[in-house]
Amino acid sequence: MQHYLEALQALDTSGILFLGCYVGLHVAFAVLCLPCSPFTFIAGSIWGFWPGLLISSCSALLASGASFLLGRLVVRR
Repeated sequence: MQHYLEALQALDTSGILFLGCYVGLHVAFAVLCLPCSPFTFIAGSIWGFWPGLLISSCSALLASGASFLLGRLVVRR
């Protein structure tokens, strides 16, 4: 429970707009086949270990989903 509260507090201090920019960049890098590993370290540096891990994992999940859907769209045509 404490990790969840730390994650919410970290989002309060950094702002939702910055989080959206982070997720958008992570997804864009994954779709363009650019290295995404620095984003994990960036999230840990900005939000701390547990909140950064949660944010980075969710961003990676969205990025892989976007890459998959884009690949399916390209192959269909």
